[in-house]
Amino acid sequence: MARKPRVHYENAIYHVIVHGNNREAVFTNDEQKRKYLPFLADYK
Repeated sequence: MARKPRVHYENAIYHVIVHGNNREAVFTNDEQKRKYLPFLADYK
């Protein structure tokens, strides 16, 4: 059974967590992390 869609509130503060399957690393180096940050800024 799929979970219900999240409710989003304007001006709310959200905690964003990024993790891989089976606790595998998502980023293997700092360069990958730096490339990801602009995506977060765009969606902020």
